[in-house]
Amino acid sequence: MTSDVKTENCSNCGTVIGALETPFVWQGNIVCKACHSRLGNYVPDLKPATSSNVQLIEKTAKRWKGLIAIGYGIVAVGFILIVAAILLIARDVGGGVPQILFVVGLVGFIGGTGVAIFGRVRAWWEHG
Repeated sequence: MTSDVKTENCSNCGTVIGALETPFVWQGNIVCKACHSRLGNYVPDLKPATSSNVQLIEKTAKRWKGLIAIGYGIVAVGFILIVAAILLIARDVGGGVPQILFVVGLVGFIGGTGVAIFGRVRAWWEHG
């Protein structure tokens, strides 16, 4: 009586993987259960970095991040002044106060946007 049972050999240790055993695949190779569990816990030796594989991480200077934050702050204050001026105009508050608030808010909004954009451009220019 001949057996048509297909068996495999472990690519790592050469052990025959029986017909009732489950072969495992590790990095494209057929391996036995014991080798699969050993190889799954394998941590390769880390080589020291050489000049060809060093990744340089450049940090954006804090002055540009600070300038961007100041720009956003000025934009926020300008927006609040514009909204306040619109609310005062809607309530018919007399005098030139609403118009002054609106102009100051608009100048702040536009100026703050310019400061933030300038900070972003300088950060990009220095660090890509």
